[in-house]
Amino acid sequence: MSKPRDDRQKDLLLPALDQIIDMGHPLVRLAALIDWNNPE
Repeated sequence: MSKPRDDRQKDLLLPALDQIIDMGHPLVRLAALIDWNNPE
């Protein structure tokens, strides 16, 4: 019996989001400082 197909396989040729986005961009850095779990 074969292994179940990994759903991530369809994205194998797509780059990871952190490879597309400039992680040093001010908005990306700001987003890292926000507490997204606190709705206040």
